Amino acid sequence: AFVQALCRLLEEGKYIPPAALKEKVCPRCGRPYRPGSNSCVRCGSKKKQFAWLFTIIKPMLPLLLLCILLFLLISAVGLVSPLLSEYMVDGFLKNEQAGKNEVLPYLLVVLAMFGCTLFSRLLSALRSIISSRLGSKTAEKLRSSVFEKIQNLSLAGINRRTAGELMQRVTDDTAVLKNFLTGDFGNIV
Repeated sequence: AFVQALCRLLEEGKYIPPAALKEKVCPRCGRPYRPGSNSCVRCGSKKKQFAWLFTIIKPMLPLLLLCILLFLLISAVGLVSPLLSEYMVDGFLKNEQAGKNEVLPYLLVVLAMFGCTLFSRLLSALRSIISSRLGSKTAEKLRSSVFEKIQNLSLAGINRRTAGELMQRVTDDTAVLKNFLTGDFGNIV
């Protein structure tokens, strides 16, 4: 606490006693609250957090389900290529040793492998576009929700926080959710 007071003195030229700089901490887990927050994200009700998130995502549920379906389809197509490789190695190399040398079936298997790879890449690109759109729409809705919440705060509540702190909360929190939906969500599924 003394170091924080000293840093504040060097940065702002004001000395604030260490007792006044005491961080608010969660009584349950002992972790400090995020700046500007009065609740612990880790100890809060996960059920309430997911219910609130679901209300934000509910209008975009068809896009979310399409993203999940595309991910499952990409995974299924990815499983076909090893089967074709197995068929090519076991079927053609053993036949070649036995003296049966047929080029057309071998060429068809190679083309099928190429087609699977191309189809998988196209589906991946489509999923990336859809998840990006989903993340952008969700972030936009979340930003407007946070902005409405800030508008409904009392003047005293707004004056306790700096404008930069309010803007940081709006942009950072929505950016985290957008990055989750566009990047990490597909890996979790």
